[in-house]
Amino acid sequence: MTPAKALVSAFIVLICSLKVSEIAFQIESFPLTYTGVFQDYEPPEKIPWTYRVEGFRGRRWREIHPWILNLSPGAMRAKLGADRDELAERCGRLGDTLNARRPRKLRMQRMRVHAHGHARPGRAQADQLVTLECPLDQATLEKP
Repeated sequence: MTPAKALVSAFIVLICSLKVSEIAFQIESFPLTYTGVFQDYEPPEKIPWTYRVEGFRGRRWREIHPWILNLSPGAMRAKLGADRDELAERCGRLGDTLNARRPRKLRMQRMRVHAHGHARPGRAQADQLVTLECPLDQATLEKP
C-alpha cells in the first residue's frame, strides 16, 4: 500500500469512527460542529415561537440579526425568553446592549419585536402574531 492510500484510508476510518461514536454515545453535538441536533425541539402541546427584532434609525426600520449582537439564533431566542409578558422588556435590554456598543449616530432610536406563534398540525389553533414595542433606556441613547 502506498503512503497516499494509507493516508486516505486513515482519514476515512477517522471520520467513520467519529460518526459511530456520535451514534453510540448519543452525542447531541457532532465534534466538528457546534449545532445541536434537537436544540429547537418543542413538545407537541407547546406552541413554537419565532422572533424578529427590528430597530428604527434615521427614517426606516432595520432588522436586527442575532449576529449583530454576537449571538447565535438559539442564543437570541433564549435571551428573549419564552414568557410573552416579559418579551418587550427583554427586547429592550437587547437594544440597550446594542446601543451601548455603537456610536451615537448609529444607535437605534426605537425597537420592536415581532413574535410569531406557529400553529401545530392537527390542532384547532391559528397562528398567533404579536408585535411589541421594546422600551429603550434613554440614558443609553443620550450617552456620548
